[in-house]
Amino acid sequence: MPAVNPLLLLLLVLALGAPPLLRRRDGAWGWLAAGLAGIALLAPALTLPDGVPSPAASLGASAPWQGVLDPASGNENLRDVTHQIEPWLLFQRREWRHGRFPFWNPHQFAGAPYWSNGQGAPLFPLHLLFAVLPLRLGLLLLPWLRVAIGGSGAYLLARALGTRRGAAALAAVVFPLSGMPAGFLLFPMGNALMLVPWALLATERLAARHGGWRPLAVVAGLMLLSGHPETAVFTGLLATLYLLGRRVEPGQAARTWAEFLGGWAAGALLAAVAILPLFLTLRESGKWLVRLSSPPPGFGTLLLLWSRFVLPDGLGDAGMGTWWGPYNDIATGVYVGAIPLLLALAALPVARRDRRLRAFALVGLAALAGAYHLPGARQLLLALPLIGRGIHHYLKFGVELVLALLAVRGATEWAERRPGRSLGIATATVGLALAASWLAFGREWTQRGLVRSQLAWTVAFGLGVALLFAGRWLERAQRRRLLPLLALFAAIDLAFAHAPIAPALPAHALYPETPAVAFLAGQEGRLVGAGSAFHPNAAMVYGLADLRGDDPVKLRRFERVYAELAGADDPVYHLPVRDWDSPWLDRLGIRWVVAEPGAAALRPEWRLAFDGEDARVWERPGALPLVRWEDGEAAEVRQREPGHWEIGAAASAPARRLVVAECWDRGWRARVDGREVPVEREGELLLGVDVPAGAGRVELRYRPHGIGAGLALSAAGLLLLLGPWLCGIAARIGGVSPAAERSARVGRTKTGRRGE
Repeated sequence: MPAVNPLLLLLLVLALGAPPLLRRRDGAWGWLAAGLAGIALLAPALTLPDGVPSPAASLGASAPWQGVLDPASGNENLRDVTHQIEPWLLFQRREWRHGRFPFWNPHQFAGAPYWSNGQGAPLFPLHLLFAVLPLRLGLLLLPWLRVAIGGSGAYLLARALGTRRGAAALAAVVFPLSGMPAGFLLFPMGNALMLVPWALLATERLAARHGGWRPLAVVAGLMLLSGHPETAVFTGLLATLYLLGRRVEPGQAARTWAEFLGGWAAGALLAAVAILPLFLTLRESGKWLVRLSSPPPGFGTLLLLWSRFVLPDGLGDAGMGTWWGPYNDIATGVYVGAIPLLLALAALPVARRDRRLRAFALVGLAALAGAYHLPGARQLLLALPLIGRGIHHYLKFGVELVLALLAVRGATEWAERRPGRSLGIATATVGLALAASWLAFGREWTQRGLVRSQLAWTVAFGLGVALLFAGRWLERAQRRRLLPLLALFAAIDLAFAHAPIAPALPAHALYPETPAVAFLAGQEGRLVGAGSAFHPNAAMVYGLADLRGDDPVKLRRFERVYAELAGADDPVYHLPVRDWDSPWLDRLGIRWVVAEPGAAALRPEWRLAFDGEDARVWERPGALPLVRWEDGEAAEVRQREPGHWEIGAAASAPARRLVVAECWDRGWRARVDGREVPVEREGELLLGVDVPAGAGRVELRYRPHGIGAGLALSAAGLLLLLGPWLCGIAARIGGVSPAAERSARVGRTKTGRRGE
């Protein structure tokens, strides 16, 4: 019997333990369905004794990890997880465990803001949980909780629309395992996507007068803290469209809209401690200052992309190295399963009779138009503030959630009535789409060895059709009992479709320390990789300082300098260093150059410092110290932490300027012998502090620009949210119970009315 991951038992306990513990709460069954679906999706990692879901094996394609990791077992399509997301998480975990706020990242871009980089999400509850848990458990529990929480929200949303438990279980499986939530399972966007159904549930409850603005405020605040505020903005747009399409009871519209807008505003207040510094950082980044736009896809490309509604890997699979479609695999994934798609299409005629489903259908159409840049929708989105700067194909999550909810209604209709005309039309529609795909792509599949895979999905579709139409010979009660079977079929279908999204990696092989890395760990100075060697952001994992960075939020002032080294300027993607004669390499303290094994020195004056089978490391003799006086003399570094320098100054020395080779930002503050002094910009980019004669100690600290105002706004939002609860505590402390206070207030009101 093959060994399995012992953490599988823990996940099973977490999934199965909820219904008995919460048997009086309807959401427990949604948690159970989504929890088991999450286990199915993470099966590759759970079949290894120490497995974790990570694509980082793709590092094995370059130095210094070649021969240590097998790149074929990773997923190059998830390179952002390997080169950005996991290093950020590990850095943040290390900072919290050392008792430090992760304000500043000294390991990339000659230093860069971390708190306000947009995707670190240092205050998101699941990231804080990840920081305190053992690493293996955290890497498994984080994605599993995203599936469980997102599925539970979809289940409760379906229940709020008046569906049975067995049918609602379909939403608990379909939404978190569909194309976008599964594709971005290991990204911070997964945090935001798991909250989308909860935001729409809070909106529906608000419209039905079953809840107030506070639940919406909590969900909105969490979404804005999740590490992908763009999704929160898109969710707000879709929730607005839903409320417009749903319509509220006469006389309640003004109050409902006021609470809806107030909920989102209160959520923005709660998250201001992170969002305000992010906004200020974005305004100084290339992502904001250099507006990029790509042409809309042509009709032929749209047909290719829409084929993914019926065939999850009809354009290949990046995890298997067979991707041949436009753009990339995870960005275009939209598969919700064969049975859910059939049920959703069959439910469209029914949706017209329910204003809530009708409103969701409107949301789905709007999300479809925006995600695929259809004429009119593209121009409208680009014209809207904030939304116009977003990546609009992310709106696919709205399409998938709506399809999941329509599938639930279709399953309800299937259970209550024998399969009829609408299901037949849906079957014919999907069947025609499959036939068209075979005709259009059959030659491509044959050349790429994909025929067997597409045949399997086509057979799965046939089995789904057979299962649904077999219900014609069953009684209504029997069809109702079979509703969970539809969810099980969908879970198996989606888990197989999206298994490569979370490839398995033994925990001991996660960013392994090679001899070259061990050598660099004991050295002073900053490093840079030559060509593809030592990919940027890996330095964050090992505690090294790299000049480069792979991060979509880059300070524009750094990019202008780095463009001299790279020979080009790209506000989003990483470019390698090409100009090895630039004086900026010395000014930035670049002492070490990591190259492929056996590579020759790019400059004759470089000294070979390390020669191993994993890499060569060259030393640049002209590199200046990272902390120095203006004449180049090294300064005494007494203490060094991310965002904190303590430097000794000889009291007998005359006045002179201290230079620190980190990127200048408005958040830096300096004190000389306890007295605050300004931090100047030295040579366009670096930190400069004028130290007067007789000084003995210089201290530099970084606090994100705007964090003070953001903290005050978040405190105000928290007081607003907790106001009634705090008033109740104050009343109890004063000896007056809240109930007695309410009774007295009602009595005073009645007395006043009698007096009138």
